[in-house]
Amino acid sequence: MRDLLEESRNRLMVMIALEALRRGFRAGKKTTCVAGWEREWFNCCYIDTPQGLVSWHYRDCFADLFEGLPPYEPLLINVVAKG
Repeated sequence: MRDLLEESRNRLMVMIALEALRRGFRAGKKTTCVAGWEREWFNCCYIDTPQGLVSWHYRDCFADLFEGLPPYEPLLINVVAKG
C-alpha cells in the first residue's frame, strides 16, 4: 500500500533528479543491496552534485515514479597509490 506522504517525497526526489539531469549533472536509478534491509528498499536514486553524491532509497511500490530516470552509472576514478 502506498503512503501519500511517502509518495509525495518520492515525487519530489524524481523532480530534483530530473532537474539535476537538465542542468548537466549525473543522476539516475540503480538497485543497491544493503545488508540488513528488506529487499523492497533496494531501489535507489542517485544524484551527483558539486558537493558530493546524494542518494534516496525507495520501496518497490514507488518504482513507477522513477521510470523516467536513466540507469545510474557510477563515475570510476583511478587512484594511483604513491609508494
